[in-house]
Parts: sequence; structure tokens; C-alpha cells
Amino acid sequence: MDETPGPQPSNHAAALAAASTAHFLSSHFASVDTISRSNSPGPPYTKGDEDDKKRYRPRTFSYFNHLPFPVEEESNRDAALAGILKQLYIAIKAEDFSPGALHWTRELTGWLNLKFEMTRELRATLAKLYYHLCLAPGLEPSTADRFLRMVVILTRKYHYLKPVDDLLLDWRPLWREIKALVLPSEVASHQTNRRRSQKQLWKLCLHAQTYFDPKDRKEMLDEFLPYFSTSDVSNAYIVVGTINALLPTDAAPADVPCSQPQEFMPTLFHLWSLIARSKSFDVFFIDLYSRMARDFLQASDTPFDAHGIFTREQSDWIFTAILRLTEIPVGQSNSPYSTLDYSSGLGLYLEKDKKKYPTAYMIARWIVYSLSPKCLEEESSILASLEGLLEAIDTFYHPSNVGSWTTFLGQFTVYLTDIFVSRWNREKSGELDTPEDRKITPALKRRFVSALKEVTYMGLFSKSNRVAHYYYASLQGLAYLEPNLILPGALQRFYPSLQGLVEVHRTTSSLNGLQMIANVMSKTKGFRCHITALLALALPGIDANDLGKTQYTLNFIQSVAYSIPMVPLTKDGDAVHGTALAMEWVQGEMERMEREGQDIKLDYETELSDEDEANILRSSTAGLGEFVIALLGKVFTLLENLPDASHIRGGTPEDNVINALPAALSPLFASLSPGLFDTALEKLSSFVSTHVVHQARDAMAWILNALCKVNPEKTLKVFIPMLIVNIRNEIDFNHAASDRSSGTDYLPRDRALVWHVSMLGMAVVHVGNEVLKYQTELHDIAKYMQEKCRGLPHHPHLQLHSTICC
Repeated sequence: MDETPGPQPSNHAAALAAASTAHFLSSHFASVDTISRSNSPGPPYTKGDEDDKKRYRPRTFSYFNHLPFPVEEESNRDAALAGILKQLYIAIKAEDFSPGALHWTRELTGWLNLKFEMTRELRATLAKLYYHLCLAPGLEPSTADRFLRMVVILTRKYHYLKPVDDLLLDWRPLWREIKALVLPSEVASHQTNRRRSQKQLWKLCLHAQTYFDPKDRKEMLDEFLPYFSTSDVSNAYIVVGTINALLPTDAAPADVPCSQPQEFMPTLFHLWSLIARSKSFDVFFIDLYSRMARDFLQASDTPFDAHGIFTREQSDWIFTAILRLTEIPVGQSNSPYSTLDYSSGLGLYLEKDKKKYPTAYMIARWIVYSLSPKCLEEESSILASLEGLLEAIDTFYHPSNVGSWTTFLGQFTVYLTDIFVSRWNREKSGELDTPEDRKITPALKRRFVSALKEVTYMGLFSKSNRVAHYYYASLQGLAYLEPNLILPGALQRFYPSLQGLVEVHRTTSSLNGLQMIANVMSKTKGFRCHITALLALALPGIDANDLGKTQYTLNFIQSVAYSIPMVPLTKDGDAVHGTALAMEWVQGEMERMEREGQDIKLDYETELSDEDEANILRSSTAGLGEFVIALLGKVFTLLENLPDASHIRGGTPEDNVINALPAALSPLFASLSPGLFDTALEKLSSFVSTHVVHQARDAMAWILNALCKVNPEKTLKVFIPMLIVNIRNEIDFNHAASDRSSGTDYLPRDRALVWHVSMLGMAVVHVGNEVLKYQTELHDIAKYMQEKCRGLPHHPHLQLHSTICC
């Protein structure tokens, strides 16, 4: 909502409101921390007391140690911060908000952007100051917005400031501003004339709500609830939206009123029941309850059972609302909701952006943070309700069953997986301090994965690429959690698709799915023996007639190359020296999958001994040399059939494939054994010297660059002399670049010269000091071309010249 026009109060009014908070700074000038900020790696989260003064989670990347120049000493950084804070304090005391305080706020932002650290105490003090400044009356909207953004910068990460422990904000100033916006009849007229924009207030709500004192929960409800009315439905929306926006969801001390959820939740559920069939109400309350489930998980004094902090009746009520939100049709009704939301009035301002805050994410958060091992002990639980919900709606996951629910179900599945993986990892690392009896156990993890397994398999083959990618991500997360449970069913579906036994759409879906699970397969016993067979089956996917499938195939190869070294493990004297053993084993597994169907179970931990697996694995790597040769042959054929690069626009399938080629081949070349690298070098050098594929020169140049970066010594020794000779031959014997042609395309006789110049230009980029061995030859050829080249071929020469000179 735009700022209401009219005369603005003077800066003196802002000064009166801000002056009461300005003293926060003065007491901290002498206490600026001068201790060096540690750059230790991630987990475990045990750090010294000195580092604890600045952040809870250490940085995982040592920025200062990787810069190409020396950085300031700790004392210099802290002195600069003290100077900024001193000038900021002076500007606020002098009521110089714009430009004075704004200038020093920008300086403070720049200091933080340099990855410098301040103590948590100082950060909390500054957050309080800017919170009160941005809500001070009389400030210009742009000035208030800049102060608001500073609040966001200081509070947006939990590993800087923890709610309650480090920072508490007063909710009353923010409530007064929101009240003027959504309840204008309840405030004085002069206050409504200076009300702030809805966008500013909502951004502040999202970040400040976390830091409101949970002890004030009862006082807040006493303030909000009197405005609730079913006779004026818009007031009901306003009150519930305000509760969702301002009510703190952290646990309060046990001796405080409304500290336990069941002391105030019955009231909230009663409000929910008064406005039936309202989508906005469903979203408001599920958002609120999901944050409560997350924040109360670590509260050991709060009762926690198979339904989390909720009762069975409350849990059933929420699952009923979840079923409504899927918008799956029931009977003859097209929608489970009425038109009541059209009467929300000013309550519309309190709704969250559905794109930034998907409803499916809120639902998944509520479910995952309500799970505990107690779900395995009782027949009625959150997990049992989730299984019942998925079983009831599983037909709507089928690829042929498309409707308004399709995107929601895809988001729901991937958010369930992502949040569960996040909680599992954070509990394992110790970052999430969950009571021992609430932590996820292997049995709970396995049952959760089993619940999502079948619907994920169905969604993989969705006809919508956007929806299918939700399920690819979900498959990756589930395979990470339980590889032995997910991978058998995935391979049973992917093998027939790669063999061309089903429609092409399933083939592309299978390639995408394999890309997501390649890393997990490479680390899981038994399943890693399938990788080389899958690579061989995927190779025909590189086809100039189907560029989409080509891109997915290259992505799969890239994922494998990042996961395993391409090194043959067989030797001439070994008992296993060919691919026969691996081929026989894989063929037997494929027949087993076809025989047992989609319910197949593969337990390689017990079925396959370590010695047998090692022999099969060695046998499977014997064919890597043939795979590399076949892959490069496919790539060369693809390049010869690509359209002219000058006719390719960005975002087209051709452009995507050209970008995917070096992205896939770079890790592949880096993972090759010395013998296979020599083979790849021979194949590429032969192709570059004997072929001129004018329309694919840029793509080929990037591929050559990817090879040269892996082993500059070996590659430059081959390519630089060869390309220099070819360039001279084209100029001397073919008279290339001898005319001052003014056209827009290269002449046929110039194309070979342009090809070799392009290859040479990319061969010497990003290869380090090795190129200095050839500086004389490179300068000579650059000077020779400068004398001989005319017309359009002069442009790639200039690029080469600038590369050499730099």
C-alpha cells in the first residue's frame, strides 16, 4: 500500500522516538570485541568462548585465507567499526537521520559485507536500535525502509542471534503501526494519515516476530481477540492474520501464563472452527502451528507425544484442513471452499506471498517437526495420519491424473523430504538440540521413507517438467536417507526405460532420476556395480535429433564423473580381466527385477560378499576405456550436426546442449586415469586437426579448454605446435584471411583458419604457468597473423592476441 499523501511530520518527532534508544550505542564503544573471528570448518559445533561471542555456527569457508591480497588486522577492523558506530551515534543524537544516519548505516552495511564479525551483544543492540528507528514517527518512507533493511540484515540468520536468549524486541510499536493499517477506525485520525506501507510492515513482521518475548503471549491475545467478530467477517480475518503475524511461537518459561501450547491452543482452534471453509483461515493457522511445532520441539518441559505438541483431535482437524488445501475434488464439488474469503477486507494485507511461502512447505514443516519415536509405539500418530493421507490420494499422483492438485502434491512431497533430511542432518551434527526421546531414529526414518516411496516413483514420470523436478529432488533426498529401500525400485523402473522398451518420455525421466541418485549409488554396496552398465545404456541418448534427451544424458554423465574416478581396476595378470563377469551379473539382476516387479527388494549387504562385489566392480571398470571412446565419438557426431552458432539464441535446446557439453566433460576428463586421459587426448587432437566444424567451433573450443585445464603440460605440448602449424598452413597455402570481406559470415576458405585460431585461443586460457613455455611461439604467431590477416578472420585473431598479451 502506498504511503498516504499529505504533510509529513518533522524530523524532530522522529528524534524524540529514536533518542530513547540512541543510548544503546554509547555504552558499547569501549567494548567492541577485538578477538579474531575463527574460520574453522562446519560441524561439530564446539567452539571456544571467544568465538561464541560472535556467532553460534562457524563459517565453513575461510574467506580471508583465500583472498589474493592481505586483509586488515583484527585491530584495524574493530577500529573501523568503532569509528562507524561513533559517527552513527552522533548523527542520531543530532537528529540527522538523512543523510547523516543513512550514510553511516551504509558504511556499517559495507563493513558487514566484508565478512567481518561483531559480537552478538553489539549486534543485538544495533538490531534494537534500528527496529525502533524504522518505526519512529515522522521519518521519510525511504529512510524508514533503509533502517528496516538494516534490521533484516542483522537478524535474518539464527546463527548470529538466538530468539529470547540474545535479543528481545517490543511488539507494541509494530502493533500500533499494523493497527493503523488494518483497523483505521480504532486509532486516531492523525495516526492513519501517517501510516506506513503494507510492504514495509510485512517485511518487518516476518523478521521481528521471531524475537518477540513469548512471555507476552497472553497479553498479545488479550489485545487482539476483542476485535474478533463473526458478524463483521473482515475483523475475524484481521485478528487471525495479526495473530499469525505477531504471536511468538517460542517456548516460554513454565511459570508464565500461556507457556504451554494446550493453555492457548483450544482458543485458537475454536476461532478456526467459527469460520468454516475458508482457505485463508486454513493457511493462517497451519502456518502458525507449523512454526510452533518447530520451535517447541526443543522445549523439554513441554509434553510431546505421538501427535507432537497437539492432541489427537487437533491433529485430525489439521489433517482435514490439509486435505482441503490439496483441492482434490470430492463428489460433484469443484472446490471445498466457499466464497467467504472475498469478505476478508483489510485482512488481505496480512496474507503471506504464496510464491515465497508455499502452503505445502508449511504443511510439511508441521508434519516433520511433530514426528518422534513415539509415532512408532502408538496406532494413532502423525506418521500414521500421513500414511493414511498419502494412501487415500495416491491415485492423484499418477502422471495421467492431472489437475489443480498436481503442483501442490509435487511441492508437498519434495518439502516433506527436504525438511526431514534437514532435521535428520541437524540432529546428527548436534546443531539442533533435540531432547533424546524426540530425535529421529533409524526405524522412524525408514518408515517415513516407506510412506513417500511409491508416490515419488509415480511422480517421476509426470508430464510436466516443473512438477517432475519436484519428484527428482524428492527421490534424491529419499535415496540419501534409505538407499537400500529406494534404489531397487528406482532401478527396476529405469532399466526398461533406458533399453527403449517404453515411450521416450519415460527415458528422459529416467535419465533425470539417475542424475539425482548417481552419487548415492556410487557409495552404496552392490548398487555401484550398476553404474557402468547404466552409463552404457544412457550413451545412445546423445542424439542430435533429440537435444532434450542429449542434455539429460550429459547431466547424468556429469553427475557420475563427479562421484567416481574413471579408472580401470583390472590388470592383465588378474583373474578378473574383462567385462564378462559384470555383464553376466547385471543381466541377472535385470532379469530378477523384471521377474519380481515393482515390489523388488535387493539386500546387497547380505546377498553379496565384499569379495564378490569387489570382483564385479573391477570387471565393470574394464569397459571404461570403450565407454570414453564411444562417448567422444557421440560428441563429435553431435557437434557435426549442430546448427550454426550464429543462428542460436539463448535458452534454446541447442544453446543448452552447447553449455552442457563442457560442463559434463570437464569433470569426466578430470576423473580419467592417465591411460584413459591419453586416449581422450589422442581422440581430441585427431578430431581438431582433421575436422573443421565451423558451426560448432565455440563448443569444441570449450571442450578443448576443459581437457587442457586437467593436464596443461601434456595437452599444450600436443595442441600448441599443431595449431600453430595449421594456422600458418591456412594463411600460406590456402590464402585464408587475404581479402577484406565486409560480409556478416566467414568465407568458406577462411573457416579452417577461424577454427584453428578459436581452438588455440581457448587452449591457452586458465592453464596456469605452463603456457609460459610457449610464449615465444605464441607471440610469433600473433605477430604473423597481425601482418597477414584481413577481413572478418581478424576478429578472432584480436581475441587470441589479447589472450596472449594478458
